[in-house]
Amino acid sequence: MEGDKSQGKVVDQQTGELITTRDEVADYFDWVINLKVMLISNETYEETGKYFDASHESSSLYLKNQKKKSKLVVPLKNKLQPEYYGAYTGITQGYMVILKLLDKKGGFGVYRIPRYAADILNKCHDEVAYRNKIAEIISSDPRAPKSFEVVVPRVLKGTFLVDGEEKFILSSYRYKVNATQLILPVSDIKLIQDNFKALKKLNVEMQTKKLIEIYDNILRQVDKYFKLYDINKFRAKLHDGRSKFVELDDFGQDASKEKVIIKILRGLHFGSDLQNLKEIGFGTTPLGQFQVSEAGIRLSNTAFIIFKSPTGLFNRKLYLKNL
Repeated sequence: MEGDKSQGKVVDQQTGELITTRDEVADYFDWVINLKVMLISNETYEETGKYFDASHESSSLYLKNQKKKSKLVVPLKNKLQPEYYGAYTGITQGYMVILKLLDKKGGFGVYRIPRYAADILNKCHDEVAYRNKIAEIISSDPRAPKSFEVVVPRVLKGTFLVDGEEKFILSSYRYKVNATQLILPVSDIKLIQDNFKALKKLNVEMQTKKLIEIYDNILRQVDKYFKLYDINKFRAKLHDGRSKFVELDDFGQDASKEKVIIKILRGLHFGSDLQNLKEIGFGTTPLGQFQVSEAGIRLSNTAFIIFKSPTGLFNRKLYLKNL
């Protein structure tokens, strides 16, 4: 088999049979690039660092909060009573658990196992004792669910979950990270990858038209695939911000259409970065921040965990309702 460089053809050297052409190969790669599902994989792990961060509350604040039973606190040391010496409030997470919630709403919930408690649990070798200890730890937290059953006793940071149309990774019991890849037309990708150099060679009218077209293409994808971005009304804010986007300069050192598009892409990609988009009216909450209340992430009865191979090629689904 040999290639005909002048014609862009690959033929069988013995029979002369045409194997493929350069255009066919290019078309195939265009088809691959336009696939709506892309392989993703990420590390899952247990936090093994410090037990607490630097935040703690005074004894007077501790007494005030204890009346409200508003948060979980830990004494500074075993024999230092919090009512006299204060307590730690910045409790770090070791890993998470998934609970079946037995309240009126039902469904499932994600909650934390504090870092200090994880070490205690890791020494439990009996499954029953392990689950009982988990229930005891969670019940001691005033903000945790009151009525529950432990269904997944160990969930690591980075675990992939699907709940309805939402695809996300658990960063903590309160924080989701986007796990959907944004797919744009090849023509848009080429312009963006080239830092819009080709676009800057065109006249101003064409520049403006193309930048608005890219923004609209992003909106169409977000409307179709990014259900998670209804949190904090991000999808609505992107639509509401279009009029402000149109009014921006195409390129420039300060706020411009080009810079806003790059920020939006960073806020939408898998493992999204937090992006401030005040230029188009986002306020103080950055795009990509999916934080819920101290009660933890709530999941529906259709939610499932996806366990991925290191390459992302093989998946195993675990439906919570079957546990």
